Amino acid sequence: MIHSFNIKKIYPNSIEIQIEKTKLLGITYYDEKKFFIGANGKLINFQSISQNLPWVYGKVKIKNFINFKKIIDKSRLNFKEISEIYFFPSGRWDIKLKNEILFKLPDKNLLEALNLAIKIVNNEKFKNDKIIDLRIANHVISKK
Repeated sequence: MIHSFNIKKIYPNSIEIQIEKTKLLGITYYDEKKFFIGANGKLINFQSISQNLPWVYGKVKIKNFINFKKIIDKSRLNFKEISEIYFFPSGRWDIKLKNEILFKLPDKNLLEALNLAIKIVNNEKFKNDKIIDLRIANHVISKK
């Protein structure tokens, strides 16, 4: 699980090797096997490691997932609060939080939608809702 490495020759007779371990971002299925998704863009054989990572469902390219993760990191949403991430062939994402609230996200303006999702989670008006649909611009559709 190497993210990067650097080898430096120190004259006359030694070398220095620096290895950076990759971060694990999620867990997914590929060809009916479990894999970790690494920040290095690679699928890593799943091992029973105690990790608090979201499950990623759908046939997503790892590069697209890493870009989506970067958008989440820019938002006010804490990635550690996500239990499941769904990718759809249309390129759209849904996220399910650990408190069981599902957010259906639009295919554009994801950062705005994620920040709105945090406002909704913290709003008393939506406290009993389990599905929040943000796919239509300037509309919030909620279901209990």
